[in-house]
Amino acid sequence: ITEEKLAREALKTSEERFNRIFMHTPVALAISTLDEGRFLDVNEHMCSVFGYRREELVGSTSRDLNLFVDIEQRAEVVKTVRMYGSAKNWPMKFRAKNGSVRDGLFSAATLKLKDRDYFLTSFLDITRLKHAEEAFRREKVFSDATIERVPGAFYVLDQAGGLVKWNKHMEEIVGAYGADFLAQFPNLFMILHEDDRPLIEAKMKEAFSSGFMEAEARIVSMGEPRWFLLTGRKMVTDGGEFLVGSGIDISQRKAAEEEMIRERNKAKDYLDIAGVVLLTLDASGSIALINRKGCEVTGYHADELIGRNWFDCCIPESAREETRAVFRQLMAGAAVAEYHENLIVTRDGSERLVAWHNVLLKDAHGVITGILSSGEDITERKAMERMKDEFVSTVSHELRTPLSSIKEGVAIVREGIPGPLNQEQADYLDIARRNIDRLARLINDVLDF
Repeated sequence: ITEEKLAREALKTSEERFNRIFMHTPVALAISTLDEGRFLDVNEHMCSVFGYRREELVGSTSRDLNLFVDIEQRAEVVKTVRMYGSAKNWPMKFRAKNGSVRDGLFSAATLKLKDRDYFLTSFLDITRLKHAEEAFRREKVFSDATIERVPGAFYVLDQAGGLVKWNKHMEEIVGAYGADFLAQFPNLFMILHEDDRPLIEAKMKEAFSSGFMEAEARIVSMGEPRWFLLTGRKMVTDGGEFLVGSGIDISQRKAAEEEMIRERNKAKDYLDIAGVVLLTLDASGSIALINRKGCEVTGYHADELIGRNWFDCCIPESAREETRAVFRQLMAGAAVAEYHENLIVTRDGSERLVAWHNVLLKDAHGVITGILSSGEDITERKAMERMKDEFVSTVSHELRTPLSSIKEGVAIVREGIPGPLNQEQADYLDIARRNIDRLARLINDVLDF
């Protein structure tokens, strides 16, 4: 009797333990008849997942409640359980009380109670996981589609420059696809022109430190180098640090820049050939352009002048503020004097006199942006003019004055004021007077030249 009592107590304890585990397991559990599928018991999580009260489930069949979206799947599970004793993690869809469909993993095994086989089933709700997977799938599709539509090459690089991900355009650029692409170009450096590899390698190291890179380099495309603007931004993930970047084809821009440089150099050659100073100032008075003649006159190299303020470096201090004030008036729209002269100071401190012709520079909207001036160094010419003036003054004083006195004296004698003249004396004085007039005309011609 004691052993029987102990057995009953042990069975009761076991049943209570099973019942506690059954009721509180965070997985939907149910005990049902094998063939009909009528629920004998369900746990709390089963009620929570499907939205039914316990009394609504117990006594009903899964067919009555329309739990299985595909009821035939239950028959397949029953068949498997009969053959193998259990069925594990069958992906199925179930319908909750409110009509919503839940995704889950369905498992079943036989449970013998009072010499009769029953169905012990579990339902692991993976609806959220499925939604997350679907969201991840949609995000991946979107990301892949976005990457493929990036206007240019897209790439993800590891710290060694190895290609982790890239788009189709990257393959089209080099003319290799899929596995052939990765076999031929395991890292970014392999597709670069060899002369540009050290630059990009240095820029990449800098990007993994600072977070960003940008550089121009040539990618060898179908055997021909093409210029690309390569960018990269550091991305830190659980898998390590990567560089996400893109490459935009700038070959046409580079060709246009090279053509512009050629044209600029050609124009510079033309300007340098000019025998006058050509000077461009922006609206602030900074030197934007000066030709070779301008450098010769000022004594500076062009790179020493470009960007500097013209008035601060090349106008004598005594005239600086006055000249700057005139320039400001011009920039404000005042009438431009077609011609003016002013002193400039050269690098060695000497002063030169320059005659300027000016024209205002305007943008497409008519806004004044600066001034273009052509200047002639007239220092020597002005010096010669001063010498001429001094010479004329001296000649006028030393020749005209005595000649006038001589002419006046001859006239007095010819008129006989000192005394009467014979005919021969009168003739000589007439000749002298004519020669004096001719000499006066000659002096006047010389002085007026």
